[in-house]
Amino acid sequence: MSVTRVLLFVLLATCAGCGARQIELEERWRPLEAVVEARVPWAEDTTTVTLGTRCYTADLGWWEIAYPEGPHRDALLLHEQEHAVRQAVAGRTWYARYLADPAPEHYAEVLAGYRLPGGRMVSYEDALAWVRDVLSVPERPP
Repeated sequence: MSVTRVLLFVLLATCAGCGARQIELEERWRPLEAVVEARVPWAEDTTTVTLGTRCYTADLGWWEIAYPEGPHRDALLLHEQEHAVRQAVAGRTWYARYLADPAPEHYAEVLAGYRLPGGRMVSYEDALAWVRDVLSVPERPP
């Protein structure tokens, strides 16, 4: 992990929404407070990234069109709310773990832990296979 990436991440997290356009969120989305227009350097422009109590997107106008009020926006905010809750529980150490932990098993556990109103999003086994494929990490012997 580059020092530059860590510094950018910390800067973004500590300067959450400094003067940027944003949409304030309803109480039901707590701990999330707002969706903020700010480009996250390591994320795709169409990705929503949650850091602490805010969601970030490169283009808020695009985000509002892609996620109009209703079930699609609710599903995305429910997903991002889960990130915010996990980050709050982990405390500030979450940032360091996120930036430093390359273990595919860690990411698989996180993915397998996500829940949708209908139940689990993905099994641990499927998540681990996907993470290993994405990271191109060879299988570890049992």
